[in-house]
Amino acid sequence: MATIRGRGTPDPGTGAFRALPRRERSRLHREGHRDGSYRRPHPRGELLPLTTPRRKELMAELDLTLQRLWEEHLTGLQAVSVQAAQARSELDEARSTVERLTAAVAALRPPDDAALSRRRVGEVDQPESLVRARRGREHERTVREARALLDTAQNRVRSLQARLVDLGSREAEALRTTVERARTEVRLALVRRAVYDHALLARHPQGHLVAGLLDRSEPSLPDWAGTDADSGIGRAA
Repeated sequence: MATIRGRGTPDPGTGAFRALPRRERSRLHREGHRDGSYRRPHPRGELLPLTTPRRKELMAELDLTLQRLWEEHLTGLQAVSVQAAQARSELDEARSTVERLTAAVAALRPPDDAALSRRRVGEVDQPESLVRARRGREHERTVREARALLDTAQNRVRSLQARLVDLGSREAEALRTTVERARTEVRLALVRRAVYDHALLARHPQGHLVAGLLDRSEPSLPDWAGTDADSGIGRAA
């Protein structure tokens, strides 16, 4: 788990509380006032650091929200993953085709004298110079066609590599967006807790004492939120 450092408890004087809707702030105020009136938590006779059931609920609600964000992220990436798997399969096939055609082009040696002089049906009475020129043109055409096929295969490889890079960029951007949403939810959870604590301490008969004993530990981001956003899809190209 990756802990978000350096924020501390939001100060009601900074306007941080306004990040929450007024209705939600009012509800948290009521809950804090209620628990403070009931002397929750009691500064003596309870385990330190102090907390309340409502504070635990707020952190549990955050955990559920972060879990939901990750599940939504994975669901949204299913189509990208399918496309990437298909592109990788096609890329392997295209690379094999390039290797085969490269070897085929390399094997196309210029015809020797015997091959140039070889006559076909209908060429028995034609001059040898004409036959040799014809065999030479046929060889050049074969080479051009083989090289054209190789160029097409190489273009296919480059296209598929670009496709994988694009899919990787989409995956990385989706992860960055999800991580930022997670950070926002953690910040909001701290604000909710601070609103509740502010009301609780204002109403608690021993608020000055409880304030120094409350659990101030900060919620942590899940492990996936610390994942390198440089996608494995793009690197696989």
